[in-house]
Amino acid sequence: MRSYQIILLVIVFSLSSLVCLCQITFEKGYFITTSNIKTECFIKNLDWENTPSKIKYKQSLNNEESIISTDSIQQFTISDGPSYTRVKVKIDRSPYSLSKLDNSKSPKFREESLLLKELVSGEANLFGYKDQSLDRFFYSVGDGPITQLVYKRYLKNVSDVGENNSYKQQLKIVLNCPLLKLKDFESLTYLDQKLIEIFTIQNQCNNGPIDSIKYSKTKSYTLRITTGIGLSMLDVKNQTTSIKNVTFDRGINYSIGLELAYILPFNKDKWELLVAPSFQSYQNEASTESEFIIEGTTTSTVDYQSIIWQLGLRYRMFLNTNSNLFINGFILNDSTLSSKYYVTRGNMILNDLEIRTDIATALGFGYRYNKLSIELRVHPPKDIHVSYLNWSSAYTNLHFLVTYDLF
Repeated sequence: MRSYQIILLVIVFSLSSLVCLCQITFEKGYFITTSNIKTECFIKNLDWENTPSKIKYKQSLNNEESIISTDSIQQFTISDGPSYTRVKVKIDRSPYSLSKLDNSKSPKFREESLLLKELVSGEANLFGYKDQSLDRFFYSVGDGPITQLVYKRYLKNVSDVGENNSYKQQLKIVLNCPLLKLKDFESLTYLDQKLIEIFTIQNQCNNGPIDSIKYSKTKSYTLRITTGIGLSMLDVKNQTTSIKNVTFDRGINYSIGLELAYILPFNKDKWELLVAPSFQSYQNEASTESEFIIEGTTTSTVDYQSIIWQLGLRYRMFLNTNSNLFINGFILNDSTLSSKYYVTRGNMILNDLEIRTDIATALGFGYRYNKLSIELRVHPPKDIHVSYLNWSSAYTNLHFLVTYDLF
């Protein structure tokens, strides 16, 4: 078995063990059933992207896990976490999808009992409701009713989509803080962070009570600088002559680049979407001998530099507030920079090939502490001779990376 296959197996078993050990924790909270029975417990905080259909909880941390459907819950709260309350409201379920839009600008309300997420609380309250295909926001002021903020897409004609942005006018009427200007309402988008900002301003206006954001989120974007050193292996085959078949000794390659991470807004910030361009360089040389050819030493030289464009997904397993373990996977595409593969004998150039690659993948795992992280990343074999029918190759790389958060 090749060495890279052994490495991949070790990584898979290691990551399986880590995932089992680093589960999302149960946090102190409570729930109240529709029968008005309150249960103090520890709730598994999944930082739900959509309104949950069930929650998992334990009476104490040593007890077995139990599950309760949210259909039978009037309210549940996690300390320093999200809070949901069941309310009877009128909701418009008009779709967003272009293929399902109708020609009516007016919302079509129906009364439902919904579990709403508290986004902002104070004199002015903001709530959210989300499922797989729907995102709706609701508000209340003082002791007033909870009312949907109206946003609806509709067809003006076959090729023109209109928007009912009544939520802007609704908020102009009820949010009266002098710090909020007309432009703040006109530019307001139907997104949770933008609505949270404007409700927070209202609640803090005139030194009012600061009880706005139910729990804080981390920043959404992070830019990092990465540098790395790798152990590379290259096997090359030629279908026309075995003399040009060569296995290079293990060589060193280097990389430096950037990593832009977008923290996905669910599951307690455990998922990151990554875009990571980097420069890498690898050079090596190998010789083969043949008794049947005069000056029988054939020398193969690889000179491979490229910009690697990487798109990836990372899962973080938090150990505490300052550190985490993580695993990630990437799809990679090379933009080679005057990269060549030469075959020579004496002073004669037998082959002068341009290096080209296909889409490739990579798998890594690492550890982060504050702004600094280390990672071991495996690049499975890829062909660097895809432009040539008579040539094939397997370029494998085991890369050690150090990454630092810039901001």
